[in-house]
Amino acid sequence: MPDIVSRIPPHSIEAEQSILGSMMLSEHCALSAVEKLNEEDFYTAQHRRLYAAMYDLIAMGKPVDMVTVVERLEMKKKLTAEELTYVTELTQRVPSVRNIDSYIQIVKEKSLLRRMIEACGEISDMCFSSEEEAKDIINRAGDIIYRVSEGKAEETLVHLRTALMEAHKLISEAYKSKSGILGIPSGFPLMDRTLSGLQAGQLIVVAGRPGMGKTSFALNIAENVGVRDKKTVVIFSLEMSRDQLGMRLLSASAQTDSQKVRSGNLSPKEINDIADAMEPLSDSGIYIDDTSLIGATEMQAKLRRLKRQTGE
Repeated sequence: MPDIVSRIPPHSIEAEQSILGSMMLSEHCALSAVEKLNEEDFYTAQHRRLYAAMYDLIAMGKPVDMVTVVERLEMKKKLTAEELTYVTELTQRVPSVRNIDSYIQIVKEKSLLRRMIEACGEISDMCFSSEEEAKDIINRAGDIIYRVSEGKAEETLVHLRTALMEAHKLISEAYKSKSGILGIPSGFPLMDRTLSGLQAGQLIVVAGRPGMGKTSFALNIAENVGVRDKKTVVIFSLEMSRDQLGMRLLSASAQTDSQKVRSGNLSPKEINDIADAMEPLSDSGIYIDDTSLIGATEMQAKLRRLKRQTGE
């Protein structure tokens, strides 16, 4: 029979008490906690209520101390003698206000674990109910896990000097490369001059009528990045199979007409050119997924696994 104690959700009462006490002792601590924590990150209802009161005070521009917190709490509900004693003793439970970041990290970690437990329970219920197809449940499960992983962003508010330093670093790297490109070269000079290369966080849509060469264009970029720059590239193909994509990449790399490649009507030289194109493509960082029915969540999951495997 499992140990009942081991089934108590993860939490740290001491860390929560230290945060709440630190918030009443230091404005810096109060602002740090509000920036990085949510009310739901606290385990007990009492601590959530205390944090909510302090949050309200900061939002109104009022100081956070024992007097203001008690007053704010009693605006909604009269405190008992025991509750009043608990609040007044919180500041005495703080080992050091200088460790506020460590206390916050402990509470965030425990909160994340609790949300993961809730997410797993929700996923388990979906599996037992069997009201949806397995692939739909997998997609929804991925969405649930992703929402848990998002949490509350840290250090999103930065001084301009930080952004300037990051920009200067990128400019210096572009200057040293002598190409004037901040991102990864696509292999198409005109596009690189316009976009300054392929950069992190960008979404580039290639649009056009059927038969205009969209796929060939995208594969050429993948080849340039994966073969020449040795970067990891993933191609998700919802229409073409992996052997068809492989054939397109080979014909493009060997500069051989794709129609001749498909028909097998090749000269001895063209056969040799295709053979020579095999090695650099095989040694590249290009991966292909030809799953016809795949959602954005599955793509994200596969990319995250690949990133862990390759480190890129």
